[in-house]
Parts: sequence; C-alpha cells; structure tokens
Amino acid sequence: MIRIVIAEDQEFLLGIIGSLLSLEEDMEVVGQSSDGAEVLALVKEHQPDICIMDMDSHSENDTAEKLHASGCKLMILTTFAKPGYFERIVQMDIKGYLPKDSSSEEFVSSIRKIMEGGRAYSQALMESDDSGKGEGEGRSGSSSGEPGFQAPSDQQNKTLETVRGYLTTFKDKMKLPAG
Repeated sequence: MIRIVIAEDQEFLLGIIGSLLSLEEDMEVVGQSSDGAEVLALVKEHQPDICIMDMDSHSENDTAEKLHASGCKLMILTTFAKPGYFERIVQMDIKGYLPKDSSSEEFVSSIRKIMEGGRAYSQALMESDDSGKGEGEGRSGSSSGEPGFQAPSDQQNKTLETVRGYLTTFKDKMKLPAG
C-alpha cells in the first residue's frame, strides 16, 4: 500500500486529488493539508511513502530538504511552468514534476513509477524550462533515474514521434478482419 500525504493550497483541488487517489486499491491518503507548514507535521506523524505538493507550498520552510531527511519521496504539481524550475527540481532530487492538468492515469502511474524507484517528469514542463536557453544549453535531467542522463534534443523528439507514427500505422495495418 502506497501511503500518501497531499499538500495543496487550493481546497477544492486538495479534495479532488484525495478522492482520486482513494479510489486506487494500492494507495491510501493518510493526510491532507492546505497549509505548507502543516504538511511537515503530517509527514512526521503519518510517515508516508510520498508527499504530493503544490509547487508554491514546497518552496516554503525548506520543505523538500526536510522531507528527504524523513525518507519521504516528493512529487511537485504546478499550474504554470516557471523558467529555471526544472533544473531546481532535479538538483533537489525531487522525484516527480507534473502539471495539475495531467490526466488522472498519468498522475496515478507517475506515483507508482516513483515508488518503483523511477522519476516522473512532464515533458512539457521540461521543454518550457528550456525555452529561454540558447542553442546547446540543454538540461541534463534524470527522468530515467540514471545520473548524467541527457534529455532528448528537439531533433531526437521529432524522430521519436515519426517512429511512433510508423509503429501505429504498422499496428493498424496488421489488424485482421473480425469474423
């Protein structure tokens, strides 16, 4: 069972996230708070496996560092990407960074991926972090969990999209008629 504490400053969203995660058979929400400072007390009391926080909430009181010290993994949710923030996420060894408008499937699978030792970083947030950088100043994220992992370039992403398109076409053509 994955034990979760949620910190979100918007009460409505806090309730929705808690309700969504409570529907999962392998997840248990053990604490919720709209106060960034209170989340540290919840983590100390309930000792969750992962804490899901709003980006602004985690910036207060060195929360990420204190959560790491407790052994709790951290996933950050954000409404808007902020320049330079992805680099900070990686440096702080935060395991997940997703937009709040992620699909519920992506959100839940990201939590599982983090609990299996991986990382879950939104490609869109990573790309928006690079938007202000010049040619050749790409980030060295670690979405694969490997140190020194270099995120794919725009050309590599285009190539991957082309390959995906071909694979989809092949898969569709291989379908046999029913009946």
